[in-house]
Formats: sequence, structure tokens, C-alpha cells
Amino acid sequence: MISEGHWKVLQKTNRMLTLNWETLVKARIEGDQKRIKLAEMSYFQSLRSVLSATQNAVVTERAR
Repeated sequence: MISEGHWKVLQKTNRMLTLNWETLVKARIEGDQKRIKLAEMSYFQSLRSVLSATQNAVVTERAR
């Protein structure tokens, strides 16, 4: 079972991923290339954070 600490980190990183996805969608609708590029980078960084948090939670759980 995922610890409470890891659960909170996962919640936060998933929230940021969702917010950055919504920002990216809006930027693509508006067609502003500079804003799209920034939004893409933010989204991919958030995705990396979610993957890292997930990996940390799994590794910690396996170590128990």
C-alpha cells in the first residue's frame, strides 16, 4: 500500500499535470507558438514528476 506521504506527493504531481495539460490545450487553441512551446515543456516536466513520484512510491513499497 502506498504511504500517506507518497500519496500526497502523487496527488500534487497529478494536479500539476492536469493544470499543465489544460494550459497546453488552451495555448494550442489560441495558436500562439511561443506559448505552446512553453506549455509543452511545462506539461512534459509535470509528466516526468508524476513518473518519478510513482517510481519512488513503488520502490519504497517494495523495500518494506
